[in-house]
This record gives sequence, C-alpha cells and structure tokens, in this order.
Amino acid sequence: GGDLTAPLACGAPIPLAVPPTMRWWVALLESLAPLAAAVGGSFFALPLLLLWRPGDDRWFTIAATTAGGVVALATCAGLLKLHNQPLSSIGLTDRSLGLNVLIGAGAYVLTIFAMLFLIIAAVIFFPELRERQDDAAEAIKASFPPMGLWSMLLFMAFVAFWEEVAFRGFMLTRLQAIFRRWWLTIPVGAALFGMGHAYQGPV
Repeated sequence: GGDLTAPLACGAPIPLAVPPTMRWWVALLESLAPLAAAVGGSFFALPLLLLWRPGDDRWFTIAATTAGGVVALATCAGLLKLHNQPLSSIGLTDRSLGLNVLIGAGAYVLTIFAMLFLIIAAVIFFPELRERQDDAAEAIKASFPPMGLWSMLLFMAFVAFWEEVAFRGFMLTRLQAIFRRWWLTIPVGAALFGMGHAYQGPV
C-alpha cells in the first residue's frame, strides 16, 4: 500500500492511487463500506430529535447527511489504518497540487460541455424528458431547507470532500483491486455512487 509514482514529461513524479492487494471478497466488502457507513451513520442524527425540534424538518436532513459523511470518513480512515495504508494510497496528497488543480479544472470544463451535449442529444431523441427536467431540482428542494450562501457553500464543500474521499478515493481503489481495469472500475463505481442519489430521480 505504498506510493506509486509516474514520471511526467517534465520529469516530476505524480502520485497514483494504489489499488491494494487483497482478496476479492475483502475488496468487495470494503468497496461497499463507505455507502453502508453513510447510510448507517445518518441514524446517529436521530438522538438530535430528542433535543432539537427544527421549525423546518428539512434541517434534520442536513444533520443526517453530515453525520453520515463523518461516519463514512471515519470508516475509510479506520480501514486504511487497519491495512497500514497512507492517505496517498487513495490519492489524497498535496504533491503536484498545482498540476492536479489544472487537471481538475480542465476536466470540469470538458465535463460541462459533454453534459450539455448529452442533454441536448437526449432531449432531441427523447422529447418527453423536457417535461421531467425539473424532477431533480424539485427533489433536492423537497429534501433541503433554504440556506444562506455561506452555509450552503460550507455544507456543499463538506459533502464534496467526504464523497470524493469515500467514493472516488477509497471505493474506487477497492473496486480496482477486484477488476484491475480502470475502464471497468470507474463505471461500476459511478453506478454505485448514482444509486446513493436515486432519490433525486432518473434525470
């Protein structure tokens, strides 16, 4: 579970997430651990109901989501410690930070264009999707209360952090230990991640 590095054209090494060497069934169980921990961890918010009765019940969703994220992060950290693997083994490192930020920003822009293209194509071939385009927005509005800008940014930053660590870092490296092919690992991981967001609707 140590670091692997790949040389760049400029000669600077960049760390790669290292698929752990483990039995396939252990890797499978651990790949599902973040999702199970997030769902199970959300129940830790239930005792809050004895002490706190928010005027808007959707605030309880925020508390449950936060609790689930904390438990998922703790589960990932515990399993990494159990296997004596560093955080860099799941890609969490500050080395080559500038390069990684550039790659992330570029990938974000390309993803936006790809999504726009796919949405336009989907609406052309399936016009009925236009009537359902607000399903996801309505589902999110029904689940989350109105929040101030800074509260929303802080909450979204936390959600992004724990989901990226748990699903893009920890879960993907476990799935890669099973499949040994990134072109297969990534779609399977995306499908599992998507299952956790099924409440937002198919669109």
